[in-house]
Amino acid sequence: MVPSVTHLDSASPCTTTDRVTVGNGAGLPIEHIGHAHVSSASSTLQLPNVFHVPQLTFKLLSVHQLCHDNNCSILFDQYGFCIQDQFSKRVLFKGRSSNGLYPIPSASQLSSPSPTVAYLGQQIKSSIWHSRLGHPTNDIVHTMLKSANLPILVDSPMHVCPHCLSGKMHQLPFSSTHVKASFPFQRVHSDVWGPSPCKSTDGYQYVVIFIDEYTGFTWLYPLFAKSEVFTKFTHLYAYVENQFSTSIKCLQSDGGEEYMVLVSCNCT
Repeated sequence: MVPSVTHLDSASPCTTTDRVTVGNGAGLPIEHIGHAHVSSASSTLQLPNVFHVPQLTFKLLSVHQLCHDNNCSILFDQYGFCIQDQFSKRVLFKGRSSNGLYPIPSASQLSSPSPTVAYLGQQIKSSIWHSRLGHPTNDIVHTMLKSANLPILVDSPMHVCPHCLSGKMHQLPFSSTHVKASFPFQRVHSDVWGPSPCKSTDGYQYVVIFIDEYTGFTWLYPLFAKSEVFTKFTHLYAYVENQFSTSIKCLQSDGGEEYMVLVSCNCT
């Protein structure tokens, strides 16, 4: 049933005195009987014997009559409905529920294009994409953005992600100190570098360095292996005692395994 004759494809005046009885018991007159249809991009449902009832506010559709005339079935749930072909189960129409009713979308609603999703062509720094995508390598970031046709502003090649550095640390950073050495050999700093990507002509692959904090004087020894750190330190310790008539009071390192033997020997 429709409230306007313009909703019908074809119409003929009603020649009977039949009326449509509504909820309050009133009878609404039928002025025309005609044919209508509901179309989507893929199907058309035929609606024969549609009543034109001018006093109606909304168009009403009989589920039983729709299924009977179009050999279809309708599934309802709390979110909406789905009209399917009874034999092939092909979906003919889908719609959402609204205020406890199940309105069938109009032809204009069904044919209207989907909202366009667009983005501004704003270039975003690769470091920001690096953080958004879970801190992958720069090559992976550039490959992903290129495949998605997204603009990118390349950061300085010197940019280093501090979070990635923290995640690769084997130990927590040492606390800072403002205590400075006040005389030579009060504190000597040491670290080991290596392995080198290529060995020296003599076969050395590591280097251990000792720096006196007070004077800045530096000793550097090549190593075949990290295990030689103990030997090089004892040589330096003896050298300081013989040449300067004093001793190294404190050796500060990163606590690597190569220095643990010095702790066990009370050399630090």
